[in-house]
Amino acid sequence: MKEIKFLKDLPIKLTNNNKRVLKVVGGDIYYDADGNRYGYITFNNVSKSPIFSLQLAIREFSIDGKFVRDNEYFEPYIYYPSGNFVINEPIVLDKDTEAVEVTIVKVTLESRNFINDKFVGFKAEDYIDLYQRKAPIKKPGTATTFSFNQPVNNQNPSNNDGVNGDVEYEDGAAPLGEQQSGISIEREITPSEITQFGKPQKNFWRFIYPLVGIAALVIILFVVMSIVTANVNMFNELF
Repeated sequence: MKEIKFLKDLPIKLTNNNKRVLKVVGGDIYYDADGNRYGYITFNNVSKSPIFSLQLAIREFSIDGKFVRDNEYFEPYIYYPSGNFVINEPIVLDKDTEAVEVTIVKVTLESRNFINDKFVGFKAEDYIDLYQRKAPIKKPGTATTFSFNQPVNNQNPSNNDGVNGDVEYEDGAAPLGEQQSGISIEREITPSEITQFGKPQKNFWRFIYPLVGIAALVIILFVVMSIVTANVNMFNELF
């Protein structure tokens, strides 16, 4: 097992406009004996649902704020409850990296996904491959420079990123005034609407099959009784 040691804080800027799922609390840089750098990020899960999958797009910057490289982070099988948590695995950083920009690409919640700043209801294929599917990453713009004059608040995560008093609408849509602010919340797809062989499942067959069975049983009983009655009449005529 490789031993890593704490080096210093990692300045982080969260680029998402919609912060109804995750907020950045802070970050740390660790290093090993070979001088390799590793980053850990502390998030605040402000939603009511645990997180089961996490995908991040990361841009690394040098000490003078120049772009170093693009990176990504993907955890398909996790459980992060509401509140603060530290990512399970470190992010492998370039040796020149001193700060990062983080974009939340995809988060899987209990009843829907959060993909590129939008809540998206589960689709039929999501129930088959729920946590392994990566979301397409939007092409980032031209990298400029990273500003180091943004303090990282490790004490009060509720005030990070200049957002105060966010209200979470996990179980329903936001009020009309907030829907017009560019936040898109799509309708969730219920399991009864999952398609099978390209056609919706018909629940009414569950009621048709018993009725057909009862009707068939009545017809069979009627035929048997008719045959028995005819045989009895024939026997009485002979004797």
